[in-house]
Amino acid sequence: LLNRDERRKNPAFQMYNSPGDVHPNALGHQLMGQALADFLLGRAAPPRVRFVWHHPTQPVATAKRVAGAVDLEAAGPLFPGAAPMLIDRKDQILQPAQWKGPADLSARATAAWDTTHLYLEVAVTDDRVIPGQQQPDWGDDGIEFFLDTRPTPKRGVAMGPGYYQILVPTLAADGPDAAYCGKMEPLDVARVRAVYRRTPQGYLIRLAVPWKILKWTPHPGANIGLDVAVNDRDDPKVPRFKALWRGAGDDFTNAGALGTLISH
Repeated sequence: LLNRDERRKNPAFQMYNSPGDVHPNALGHQLMGQALADFLLGRAAPPRVRFVWHHPTQPVATAKRVAGAVDLEAAGPLFPGAAPMLIDRKDQILQPAQWKGPADLSARATAAWDTTHLYLEVAVTDDRVIPGQQQPDWGDDGIEFFLDTRPTPKRGVAMGPGYYQILVPTLAADGPDAAYCGKMEPLDVARVRAVYRRTPQGYLIRLAVPWKILKWTPHPGANIGLDVAVNDRDDPKVPRFKALWRGAGDDFTNAGALGTLISH
């Protein structure tokens, strides 16, 4: 029932306090168990933010096949003919009360592929970009990618081999960026190439993810689960809010909420 900053100050959460997240120790589990019991027995109704996805069908995006190496530092859009994944509506915001509209936070993502890499480009509109930590915190400006390469019948399971999270922070200056692996399926993110660039509207992040580290072989018509999430923190004293292309705000446990990316 505590936000991350409150958990950092609470001794029940100190054992596993880290830059990436704050997990409970034994006392923390006891407190959470008591809160759950109170809720189930009707003794308390904890406050919660409910995120409801209003899209009538599961969103589907296509990844355009490209020939030859992709220059992540090229000027202009990398894949101008690709249909974009748009994040620009209030129902895509996890904390809608904090959102001031598309000029505050919105994004346009496109994807492409070849036999060696999955390419992702995300252009973010953000009226105040704050450089994130090198080891990104979920509360800083930056992007999270969720990828599910498991066979379709196995998708929807919370955790498991083939379900990955990649985090990319904002930087203080343009140039090569570093990708980081979320606390899910281990991923050799040192082999991921990333580039960061500030823009008049916000920033741009591009990725080249080797298929080998995803343990997946692409072919036309194949698909993977995908979500693109953008974190925005306009004030260091105020918790970030989050925008998502498709997920339900808990992609780290709810793989069934991802959209679908099809190799075209």
